[in-house]
Amino acid sequence: MALSGALLLHSRPAPPVIYPPPAANGQAAIPVPPPGGASPSSAAVTPFQRPGSPDLQTTVKTYSVTMTPQEVHDYYAPKLLRLGYSASVTGQSCGPSGPCGSNWAFQHGKYATFVLTVDPQGADASRYSAAMELIVPPKRPNASIVPKDVKSLTIKVRAKAGDAWTSVTLTSPSAWGPLRKIVDSLPVDARGTHGCLADFGARSELSFLAGGKTYVFQENPACTSVGGPGGASLEDDFTLWNATVRAAGLPNPYHG
Repeated sequence: MALSGALLLHSRPAPPVIYPPPAANGQAAIPVPPPGGASPSSAAVTPFQRPGSPDLQTTVKTYSVTMTPQEVHDYYAPKLLRLGYSASVTGQSCGPSGPCGSNWAFQHGKYATFVLTVDPQGADASRYSAAMELIVPPKRPNASIVPKDVKSLTIKVRAKAGDAWTSVTLTSPSAWGPLRKIVDSLPVDARGTHGCLADFGARSELSFLAGGKTYVFQENPACTSVGGPGGASLEDDFTLWNATVRAAGLPNPYHG
């Protein structure tokens, strides 16, 4: 039945509040206190995962509690979600004997992970570790920052192994300016050991001539990795790669 004379109001829900990853004095901090009745345990429970980053800071607390693994999870999960975390990994680890342990990971942005690793200790008791794993990237080397007084930019790029390198030199600020801004905004690569996409042999090299110096950046897009001056190891989310390929007029085997 149609309704007339009624005013329907549609309100857009407020976006969730995203809090910054927890840190205290520059160190990883456990974002949620333990449940009531939990007691610190001297028998360590090793977190089930640990990023391979050289810039990782980890704080681990181990507790004994009269709760099942699921109850431990159900205590922490809603509190973490309210703090802006998202559930990313769920699993179990089983040894040759005894009950299987349960584990969960909650991600906050790119560099913060809360890891919950629970070993059952009977029907209604558990020993577990709450671990905050926080990657704190170092400051980017000053030598890797391209100054504004660029005279020219030479691009060398190939779309796949075996192709001839395409070389393009840009002398107009309107041409090299966007690429300089992208290069100077790349973050330090703090991932450590990480996976890569299928490597077709695509590579690029950008050489900025500025202030009487040459600033060279070499990219492997399969690993989203960029090497720069001063030994800088940088990370690209395909923004630089896509812009480089467009400037060279080549087909793009990768799209971020």
